[in-house]
Parts: sequence; structure tokens; C-alpha cells
Amino acid sequence: MWLEPIEPEDLEHTVQLFDAEGIEKYSKENLKYGDTASFVVEPMYYDFLITAYYDGEVKAVGKTGRTINAGANEPIAIKMEPPDEDEEPASITLEGEITIGAGSLYAVTGVVLTAIYSGTETGLSFQWYCDEAAVPEADSPVHTPETAGSYTVTVSLAGYDSKTSPAVIVVDPGTGVLEDPFIVYNVATLQKVGAGTDGWTLEAHYRQMGNIDLSGIDWMPIGPNETEPFAGTYNGGGFNIENLTINNSTGDYQGLFGFVSGADSSIANINMLCEIVL
Repeated sequence: MWLEPIEPEDLEHTVQLFDAEGIEKYSKENLKYGDTASFVVEPMYYDFLITAYYDGEVKAVGKTGRTINAGANEPIAIKMEPPDEDEEPASITLEGEITIGAGSLYAVTGVVLTAIYSGTETGLSFQWYCDEAAVPEADSPVHTPETAGSYTVTVSLAGYDSKTSPAVIVVDPGTGVLEDPFIVYNVATLQKVGAGTDGWTLEAHYRQMGNIDLSGIDWMPIGPNETEPFAGTYNGGGFNIENLTINNSTGDYQGLFGFVSGADSSIANINMLCEIVL
């Protein structure tokens, strides 16, 4: 049965008609199987939604996705009928999309990931996954990954098809040594390179994980002069840095990096997809 173990005669249904903008225009409540919801509507296209309740709780959301083309003062009748025993439970596609608001396809352990859902439905459930395995007790819109892996989040609602976000690759943040470089994956971490915060010194080692767009950033070169040179290593990983702008037409050593010095320092594998504007 569609709604086992609840018997169809115990269900109450609400029928709603929505206009093209998703605004409810008509509704009928407390309908049982065998009842008919009748409407006399203005000319418009309507999507209809049938919600089944039992003891005040939503148990299923039925037949939708069908559009009614109504003429002037045209009557519409929708009869409540129990589904066939072999009929699969009806489901609806959630109207919105689910993404992870990490600001990048990459993140590091210990950084909060936030699920962002663009639809208007309420009462949603969330589940986070790491490498396709459900993360225990990770069922809220936010999650702080403790281990590296490929993270997704699934949003679901009773009677609807669930949706899963694109993946965000979570890596360990690194310690700044050559064998375990600090991970650079967005604007904030690129600006942190050489700043001295949390050990991100001009002598540390870095690896970029993900493309970085510097639009709207007045860039200050890493290693600004001879007395403060960049003396570490930076491996761009073949990723892009885009739209670099430096608002200093008179200074020396202008660029993503300014002055680089040191027997073991190196900068490699960066794709600079921009015009350097001074």
C-alpha cells in the first residue's frame, strides 16, 4: 500500500492550487477518499498539490507536476481516490537547489561547511556524507568536517525526491613544511600567505587547491621588498589566479609575489589568467 500501515480512510487531504509564481490561490482541506474538491477559478495556469495528513502529521505529498489550464469561471474537480496497491508512492521534485557555501570546491578540516537551499519548502531534513558514507549525527544545515574526504549534503522532505549537493573536497590544512604545505584554496587563504598568522610566514611552504578569483581585491604582493622577501615555496597545483589588480603605479616589486629570495625558494605551476593592472 502507498501509505502503509495507515489505512486510506484515516487520511485527510488538503488540495492546493498555485499560480505560475507559486502563490497559493485556492485550497480545500479535510478531504477524505471519495470526496471531491471543487473550485471555480479565474483564467490561469495552475499547478496543484495534494498533501495527505494523519493525526496532524504530513504522511505523503501526492500527484503534482500537472498543470491545469483554466478558462473563465471554469469549474475544476479533483476527486480523492486511494492509489492502487501496486502504485509507487507519489513524489515531487524539490523546487530549489542544494549547494555547500564553502566559497570554493575545496575546504580544510575544521572549517564550517554550510548547506544552502534555494527553495521555499520548510521542514527540511539534512544529511552530510563523506566519501558517499553518511556522517553520524551530521543532520543539520552546518557541519564541521573532522576528516579529509569528498563531502556532500542531501536535503529531503517527506513525499519529495531528495536532492544532493555538488561535492566539496576537504583536505587537511597542512603544517607549512615542505612535505606538508599549508593549503591555499580561496581569497582569504591566499591573502594569508606570508602574513605570519598561524605560522603562515614568508619562509613557509604552500600548495594551492582550487582556482582563485581576485576580483575587487586591491592586491598587496607577497614578499613586498628586499628586507621582507618571500623565501618559501608556492606550488600552484596547475590552478588559476584570476583578475589580479594592484593599485600602486610607483612601487617596486609588483605582482602576485614581490621580491623572492632564498636558496630553496620557488614559485611554480600557477596559471595567471589576468592582465596585471597597476
